[in-house]
Amino acid sequence: MIIYLDEDPSYLSWVTHHRHGFVLATSRLPRSGTLHRANCSQVRAHRTSHRHFTTGKQQKACAIDIDQLTAWFSEHATGKLNYCPDCNPGERQSPEQLTPPDQHLTKLGREVLSYVLEIAIVSLDDQEVPYSLTFEELAKAFGKSVHQFDPTITALIDSGWITVTPAKIVGQTVEPRAVVIPTAWALRREPAFQSLNEKEISCELKKLTSDQP
Repeated sequence: MIIYLDEDPSYLSWVTHHRHGFVLATSRLPRSGTLHRANCSQVRAHRTSHRHFTTGKQQKACAIDIDQLTAWFSEHATGKLNYCPDCNPGERQSPEQLTPPDQHLTKLGREVLSYVLEIAIVSLDDQEVPYSLTFEELAKAFGKSVHQFDPTITALIDSGWITVTPAKIVGQTVEPRAVVIPTAWALRREPAFQSLNEKEISCELKKLTSDQP
């Protein structure tokens, strides 16, 4: 998941290149919010449109996995989450939407994702081992500083393979102490999780996030 503040060009680039993703439209002090598919006309620019999407009091939270957005909204907002009636983002995803293409991953990206999954699975297999992999720890594991490693982790967030808590804000580096968590799509890469349905995958992810303060 990634948050856009005063970044209309970057936001519009994201929805253009992630048409299978989702957008949560809220104010910067979110009370209510509306979920859209990334290809919804309500959250995309048109040739004759002069709308502002991430400026003023507005912000957009974007993710490939809709569950990341609903979880973030539950944590940060006080009001109702609405679903756009035009694009119906709450409808069940088709099987081809459940796994992003591997061409989004570089060699280093694949190695980082495998490392994150390995740590996560150890924690899921042994509930006495809390999950607390931070961005700073991950960077050190690959012999990088957080600034050197930020583009790699940002690309994995942007492609929908991982998320971080607190969420990544465009234009800012990931916080060193932010916890790096694999997404549902990432878990589905692992043989042990491939037979699980969406609800079961979500339950597994909640085990990881429940370890967070």
